[in-house]
Amino acid sequence: MTPEKLKKNLELLRQAITRKPERYESDSDFAIKFSDSFTKYTRNCKVNLILSFSELLLEHKWPFPAYILEFSSDKWGKFRSYLAFFTIMYFIKIKKFLILFDFPFKPRPPNQLPSQDKLTDDFMILYFWLHETKIFIDWQRNHIFQDKVYLIDNIRSCYKKGLWYACIVASFPLLDLLCREYFNSDNLAKQITAILKAFEKAGITSRDMKPGYIAWDIAKEQGKSSDEASQTDLRLIGIGLGSFLDFAGIYYSFYKDDKRTEELNRHAILHCASVSSDLWTRENATKLLIFIDLTLRLEDSLCILLKKD
Repeated sequence: MTPEKLKKNLELLRQAITRKPERYESDSDFAIKFSDSFTKYTRNCKVNLILSFSELLLEHKWPFPAYILEFSSDKWGKFRSYLAFFTIMYFIKIKKFLILFDFPFKPRPPNQLPSQDKLTDDFMILYFWLHETKIFIDWQRNHIFQDKVYLIDNIRSCYKKGLWYACIVASFPLLDLLCREYFNSDNLAKQITAILKAFEKAGITSRDMKPGYIAWDIAKEQGKSSDEASQTDLRLIGIGLGSFLDFAGIYYSFYKDDKRTEELNRHAILHCASVSSDLWTRENATKLLIFIDLTLRLEDSLCILLKKD
């Protein structure tokens, strides 16, 4: 994949995304999930809202949970998503209350209050738990994973039993398989690192993928208007691709030294580097599964970007 070819494919992806129509027929005209973006438009307000959520998660080192877009498009999906969201917020509020006050009346000092990272971790783990059954069913039904049902069942079993090391180590090969499919190649060297190198050589960053207000900032730096940016950005797909590149750069960075790390890193894990025991946690296992799910749901977009012919 040459830089010129990747840039050409990126333009093809931009052209394939539906732009703002002259008028809207109904609410059903708007894109809800990544695949909708090729046939429907998404308003800037919704793009910016979802992008803000993704950027907030990035600050707390969580990839974008693409499944919330996919499931909200189902019948009663919006109701279930809102119900799940408010249920999670309710539990976090209760948990925060129980942390703040040791029953019955023992208030905790400020230095013992839960951090934003801890509350975000709790939120994301619980939100994944509410959807994990459907997520794993979607994986099993996906055409790419048709002969990997046994592996997926074992990954899910490890996750449910709290076998975090086994869950993490068994999950990384799924990402390698996805990349080979997107490259349309049997070459085992076609991994995420190949994607990262292609983007690096082309000078394309995760920020360049992101739509909405981030695209407007880039347009302003280039002397363009926000309207021009909205007509060329990648809409919902850009949120997914931006998060994909952000975390692919973390999980697949080259790890040279045998030293401690608390970051998920495929190279360090497979070479049994001296990683911290804090690596094998529910949080990291959940992050990796969410990243795999994100990569799977970006199939259409990544196939266009990585197409050779």
